[in-house]
Amino acid sequence: MSVAPLDNGDFRTYLRGCVAIEVLLPNGEVAMGTGFHVGEGVFLTARHVLEGNTINAILAKAPGVLMTPDEIAAGLTLMGEPVFHPDQNVDVAAFRVSDLVSDTPVLQLGGHYDDWIIDEQWLLSEAIVFGYPPIPSAKDAILVVDRVRVNAVVDMLCPTGVVHR
Repeated sequence: MSVAPLDNGDFRTYLRGCVAIEVLLPNGEVAMGTGFHVGEGVFLTARHVLEGNTINAILAKAPGVLMTPDEIAAGLTLMGEPVFHPDQNVDVAAFRVSDLVSDTPVLQLGGHYDDWIIDEQWLLSEAIVFGYPPIPSAKDAILVVDRVRVNAVVDMLCPTGVVHR
């Protein structure tokens, strides 16, 4: 398998399909998560970002890309309730927004995220990772981005005894 080198164009495209998700935790604290557009206004995020929490805002953080600065202040509108993977051990959730700009990029989900991958083919391949992690004392959501190399493929044993990658 050959991996095409990543360039700044890749990052800019992916950024346009990314949102910050501000949630209110049951204890009253505010937390931040990241969502990725997968098409038709549907975003994927981690289950732990949404489950048991209240969505305060879904924010496109790149002015002039997904929305204008005034629209960013208003955020995107959630349609219905989030949907969670039926297996509670799978940390995946989806939600849909109603007012997304029509040319928002779609982050393609790879068919390679399965048990058939050959671990060695992924070692030292390049990737771009980004999101909105908690940053102490930060006033707003801060996008953190880095270029990385895959240095291990880990088989995880879930409580059900099923191996997931």
